[in-house]
Amino acid sequence: MPPVVVLQGFGVFGNHRVNPSERLVRDLVETYPKARASITGRVLDTSAAALAEIPTLLETYRPDVYLGVGLAAGRAAVAVERVALNLADYRIPDQNGVTLTEQPVVPGGPAAYWSTLPVTAIREAWRAADIPGYISNTAGTFLCNHAFYLAAHTVAARGLRTRVGFIHVPALVEQVATGSEPALPYQVLRTALVAALDTITTTRSTAPDAPENTARLAPEP
Repeated sequence: MPPVVVLQGFGVFGNHRVNPSERLVRDLVETYPKARASITGRVLDTSAAALAEIPTLLETYRPDVYLGVGLAAGRAAVAVERVALNLADYRIPDQNGVTLTEQPVVPGGPAAYWSTLPVTAIREAWRAADIPGYISNTAGTFLCNHAFYLAAHTVAARGLRTRVGFIHVPALVEQVATGSEPALPYQVLRTALVAALDTITTTRSTAPDAPENTARLAPEP
């Protein structure tokens, strides 16, 4: 049986009329080989309220992998995130106009969770394919980190065997009109995400001191 993957992206937000994560999710649900993975896609509104669907998704599908994808405008390469923080500190309002300042994602929850994806192997797969990519040690404190942490916490709290992680992608070339900001063509982003999925479904997690396929606490800061 191929592994079950929930692939989650976000809709438009702020000044961005296009969110490449939405396009990627909708694309790969249709085109990723079903023999490699059974993918369920979800595109969430870019709001804190919408993230309440994440625990339900995990309970309903009990996937082998939960992979979030989000836009990180200003970054010049794709990035696989290493850690999710229990911190919501929005620099701009979400799509509902909500701004959270120095709030925990889960009150009383652990300070952080490691990704349970094989982050080093993903980076090496990108290098082998000449894709600009790296391991990031901060997913920020906006909705991407919020979703990442909530998914990891749900897995840990409910004893699920789901591996959880998050990938940030740069803006698309067509989003950057002046050419003064970093951007990549859509096909590069798609190739990067396919390579990541291929790696995730064939490689065990390499996170430090972690039992396989379970969310793990990161050390206290």
